Amino acid sequence: MSKELRTRLRKIKSSISSEIISRQPNVEESVFPKKVLDEFQLLSPYYDPIRLYNIVENAPALDACIEAMEANIDGFGHEFLYTGKKEDKFNDEVLAEKKMLEEFFDRVNEQQSFPILRRELRRGYETTGNAYIEVVRFPNRKIAALYRADERYVRLQKKQDNPVPVKIELNRFGMPKQITVYKRFRRYAMLVNPIQGQIRWFKEYGDPRRMCAVTGKYEDELQAGEKIQEEATEIIHIKHGNGIYGTPRWIGLTSVVLGLQYADFVNFDLFNNQVVPPLAVLVSNGTLTEDSVRDLCELFENKRGVDNFHKILILEALPVSTSNAMEDSRTAAKVDLKEFSMARKEDAIFKQYIELSEKRIRARYRLPPLYLGVAEEYSRSTSDSSKLVAEEQVFKPERNKFDEIVNLTIMKELGAKYWKFQTVGPRMIEGNEVIDAFEKFADAGVLTINQGIKIVNHVLGLDAQEYDQVWANYPVPLITELLKQGRLRDIEEIDLEAGDVDDALDRVDKFVKWAKDIKNEKAEKLATELRDVLIELKKAA
Repeated sequence: MSKELRTRLRKIKSSISSEIISRQPNVEESVFPKKVLDEFQLLSPYYDPIRLYNIVENAPALDACIEAMEANIDGFGHEFLYTGKKEDKFNDEVLAEKKMLEEFFDRVNEQQSFPILRRELRRGYETTGNAYIEVVRFPNRKIAALYRADERYVRLQKKQDNPVPVKIELNRFGMPKQITVYKRFRRYAMLVNPIQGQIRWFKEYGDPRRMCAVTGKYEDELQAGEKIQEEATEIIHIKHGNGIYGTPRWIGLTSVVLGLQYADFVNFDLFNNQVVPPLAVLVSNGTLTEDSVRDLCELFENKRGVDNFHKILILEALPVSTSNAMEDSRTAAKVDLKEFSMARKEDAIFKQYIELSEKRIRARYRLPPLYLGVAEEYSRSTSDSSKLVAEEQVFKPERNKFDEIVNLTIMKELGAKYWKFQTVGPRMIEGNEVIDAFEKFADAGVLTINQGIKIVNHVLGLDAQEYDQVWANYPVPLITELLKQGRLRDIEEIDLEAGDVDDALDRVDKFVKWAKDIKNEKAEKLATELRDVLIELKKAA
């Protein structure tokens, strides 16, 4: 074999061994240069947010966990709970406040409702450990809109040295009390133009001072002739952990996440760049011909991919002369068949490593396999138990944390006095279980018609309105007995119109039809009894 061919073969081998090493540059260097951080005295995050996004995008197991958190924490919407006196629940002021809150959260900006906005916030929070809500105000200081500030491009300044007096209201000893606290605020910056180093400034939520969004100067820092070009909006910073910046909960498993990426790449490369044939024909007691070496070079250069996965390599050799001077004959060449692909006996390389790594990532989020689509080993009872544990230990605490932030900031700014924001969770029991429980409680004389409407809404996914008449809050058996005795007309609180009962009858008829369709005799019986009560009420009206 010629020296030129051997040199060519070595070069091919060297180039193949270096192809799987990633040499991606740090894109953050071109997005938020260090000179900009130094110039504006901005604090660097603990981990590059853009790099964190890239890791999540290329880690299916991690991305699935984040999607599960997003869907189960923020995906069920929200409701408003009444916190005032029971007798005032249907006052005009109370109802007007609820309508105002519903209108605001139905469209917090020109493109989004609050549920959609908070799902975007959750994605950023779980990916980088940080989420930023931009609060935009009207000239009268009332909240106008909410936006998500992209956590990849937001940076913090250190807290200012001089504290600022802020008036807040706290409930103490059963009554509201206004007090003054001294708080040190910080500025937030977002990079607008990476080439020119142009910065957009925001102030921390609750900072009462006016600030310029272009220069980052407060009103009392302006020089002669300067003015506030555009007033800065505010940032609510939601973070995971107690540091200046938040850290993603998965950061301790970075090596595991990256290891999964490399394992997947090796398995992909096995198909895409497969150059080791499954079988070779070896000839001993000879030398390789130049044609055989050319075949090797062609194999390593061109015979890649799944189309050439089972190509057979044939190596030809010329017999060599024996070194024994007494013999003038040639030694016979020996031919062997050699199998190379030991790793192909398994479906995938690193299979156990991949399975263990995915379990470790899921365990970090404390998520049962059921939430990631792995449900082969689940029965009905184990499924319900897993959902209950995840709801109590993971999702519910996260909802409570977010609700507290909303109630202490946005709801308070909107002037909510009678209603509290609460995130809705999943329905943990099925419709048949609800109906069985309803029947038992109804027989015991516990439930009222309004409570029955709530249950119908819950089971059927309707939005039927409750009655504001007093009779609707009486237990159903009590109303039935009063109707039988003819005493219902003597109850002064009842002021009922026929149209109200007709509307209720229509909803109950739909419930009866649904019960018949699913062949649930208990539900049908219960709905029929409720229908009879409403018919008697219509007569009484």
